[in-house]
Amino acid sequence: MYKSACLIMVSLFILFGCGGGGGDDSSANHTNKKLNVNMLSNYSSIVDFTHSLTSTNFYYKVTGDGVDLIESVDLTVYSNGSGELFLIYKDYVPLPPGHYSRSLELELCNDQTCQSLSNRIPIDISYDVPFLQVTPKQTEILLNSDELDDNYITLDLDQELIYDFKSKYPNTSIYQKYSAKGSSLHQYDNYISAIAGNKIGVGEHKSQVSVSFCFDFDCLKPVIQPPIVLSITHMVSEIPEVHIEPVTFFEQDMINPVFISSINSIGFASNYPVRNEGMDSSIFLYDIDTGNKHSLSFVNESVFPLDDPGWNKYYSLNFSVSQDHRKALVNFRRGFGIIEIEHGQFLTNNAYRIPIGMPEYGRGNLPPKIINNNIYYSGVEEYGDERSIKNVLKKVALLGNTPEVSILELGQKDIIFGENTPYIYIGGEHSISQYDVSTDTINLITKKEFDIQTELDCLPFDILEEQLILSTCNSIWEFKNGFNNWSLGLDYSIYDEAAALFDSDKVAVTFNRSLFVTNAEMKIFSKNNHNFSEHFKVPRLNNERLVPILLFEDNNQSLMMLASIGDSTYTKDRYVLARVILNL
Repeated sequence: MYKSACLIMVSLFILFGCGGGGGDDSSANHTNKKLNVNMLSNYSSIVDFTHSLTSTNFYYKVTGDGVDLIESVDLTVYSNGSGELFLIYKDYVPLPPGHYSRSLELELCNDQTCQSLSNRIPIDISYDVPFLQVTPKQTEILLNSDELDDNYITLDLDQELIYDFKSKYPNTSIYQKYSAKGSSLHQYDNYISAIAGNKIGVGEHKSQVSVSFCFDFDCLKPVIQPPIVLSITHMVSEIPEVHIEPVTFFEQDMINPVFISSINSIGFASNYPVRNEGMDSSIFLYDIDTGNKHSLSFVNESVFPLDDPGWNKYYSLNFSVSQDHRKALVNFRRGFGIIEIEHGQFLTNNAYRIPIGMPEYGRGNLPPKIINNNIYYSGVEEYGDERSIKNVLKKVALLGNTPEVSILELGQKDIIFGENTPYIYIGGEHSISQYDVSTDTINLITKKEFDIQTELDCLPFDILEEQLILSTCNSIWEFKNGFNNWSLGLDYSIYDEAAALFDSDKVAVTFNRSLFVTNAEMKIFSKNNHNFSEHFKVPRLNNERLVPILLFEDNNQSLMMLASIGDSTYTKDRYVLARVILNL
């Protein structure tokens, strides 16, 4: 059925339309019109033709197997016997990539039943669907983690594919659509991750990812070809336990425990020295050789008379010792207390306090340190009309009434103090620096700048025997060699750090990846052989997780570990001191 000139109709199979004008009563023979079309090109075509229409109102019909490529048609005829057929193509047709030959036929009629056929105009269409060739670099991907790893592994699968997009239109975009199948993979929208090792357990876990492709982001225009299938094997390895021998247990909470090598003892502060008996502020010395424990409680106000409201015995303490190990330093909210150490005991006869103006709660809760005749500490100071606060390195004289002074602005940097040298190491904000504070001024010795583009900002957390600095982004810096660094190879940041250098060459580092979920870990490195490493998990004690807070080599050349036990707030034995047995 043909439609009159007053009606325009578009159909996927038969397209009718109408137009205006007039022409001769002659019939014309037409050779096939040839059109070349590429999908996704938003093409349109104009087909010129001649006609012999005799009626003012005419009728036309478009048929053929090419109509499924057409979005719309329009027709114009002129009285001089010429005309134009306007074709607008679909920008997407769900066909497999390839070359297609299709045809159309335009029939022009003088009457509705087309008893008087004016012209039949054949049209050949050469239609190309872009050919997408994608070759995977590998069809089998191997992932490795261990039983304690709580990090999901993001799969960057696009990096595994090589594209050879054979299209006449290089601006055409291709989008990937991923589909995961298997219990070891997690999918969120179009992102796929391998589930953490501690979630799926030790063993070999196999999964698959299918990759299909689309010409648009929402995948409403899929590429009609089979998907690429990638096999994912996730190997989760078992970690051996390091052997420990408990030496003693502590019911006290521990604040800033330190190893005091001159007396082979541990010193620490405590705010809850006796379980379930309320808050107190005390300091302790524990002799590793004899097992003797000596404590000093600040409930006894005769040690530091509390005539200043800002000097309160119930404030949390920090604890450190001087470089000669003869003085203990504790700090309250607005001051420091100095107590002498002799024969493994605290001597209170000459104890004294040093008040400071502002509370000492600076960057990283750094314990203060006595270096020569000054106390160095991370504090804060006010600035500007609005009395904003900034982090600064401060010092106050150990003797006399000299007021505290700020000597260096810290920003977001962290500090560690040399154990037996007058050096301070400051790191963060893409640099690490070494300063000398042996005199009344602070002097920069050397500074190492890091790549400003680095995603992780390295912060120092420990220095080992004035040789190696350990950082939170898995590097060891050898500052004596121009801060040359080598990686710990952990692939994640270190948390709840403890480290020790033992037998003159080996470095032990412990870290926790998920608090109260998996065991803590210990990794052993060689100072001289950077290819050497051993990996262990710290065993549980009575099924309670141990979280190391201090590692050290004692005077008997034993590697010692001080660790909290489980959720130590509710356990009788809150901490354990244990000997670490390594068979390297």
